[in-house]
Amino acid sequence: MVLALIGAGLAGMAYRRWAQAEDAMRQGRELPFSWILLVMSVVVVLAAMVLAVLIVVRH
Repeated sequence: MVLALIGAGLAGMAYRRWAQAEDAMRQGRELPFSWILLVMSVVVVLAAMVLAVLIVVRH
């Protein structure tokens, strides 16, 4: 259930970011910065590090 809610939230944020980027391109402005991409990258790196540590510790 949690993953479904996270996925729905990400879909909503992606649509909003797409609309903002589309608007910026039409008006000749810079594309907006997205904090969600930075946060998602950090979370994935941390999860990979935790999994790597767990694999090393178990063997």
